[in-house]
Parts: sequence; structure tokens; C-alpha cells
Amino acid sequence: MANKLKVLILSVNLCRVPFAVMPFGACMIADTASYAGHEVKMLDQMFERDHNAKLRSMIEKFAPDVVGISLRNIDNNDLKHPVSYIRYLRERGPGENEKTVAKTFELAKKYIH
Repeated sequence: MANKLKVLILSVNLCRVPFAVMPFGACMIADTASYAGHEVKMLDQMFERDHNAKLRSMIEKFAPDVVGISLRNIDNNDLKHPVSYIRYLRERGPGENEKTVAKTFELAKKYIH
């Protein structure tokens, strides 16, 4: 494959209510990219204590060409106490040195309202 890419798939779901779930969608994308010949790493942030440190470390060590972001739900499905996970992602964004992820977030912000 001439255009082999280094692909990082991030599962950014942190919601454990009613229970933590396996990031099946992110796994399917990672498997498909791997099957297509790309070098793939996946980071499930569900049980990471320091999300930003783990992400920074992964980006520095792996240096991905492409980053995919997987989110289980856009909100917590609670009408009485709603929480938007999209807003959390938009506000949280990556640090300045994480250019690959920063570009991904900038692109995502165009489509996330």
C-alpha cells in the first residue's frame, strides 16, 4: 500500500451510567483501517486517570497522520439533568502542541453545533 497512514482512533466516552460500555464502533473503524493496511492504534479514555497526559503521550510516541474521534452519545439522555458531551468536547479540545488532534477538532467543530 503506497499511502499507508498512521491512524489513531480515540474513544472519548466517559459516561459509566448505567454502565461502562465497550467502544464497538471505534473498534470496528480501527479494525477496518488495519485490514486496509494502515497502522492503527486505539485509545479508549474510559478508564484513564489523566486523559490529557495519555493523549499527549500517545500522540508524541505514535505521531498519527489521522485521528478519528468516537463518541458514544451526544448527551446523557436525561431530560431533568441534561449534559451535552459535544459541548464538553468542544470546550476541552487539545493543547497547542497536539497539532494532529487540533486539526481534527477544528474540522469537527464545523460540523458540531
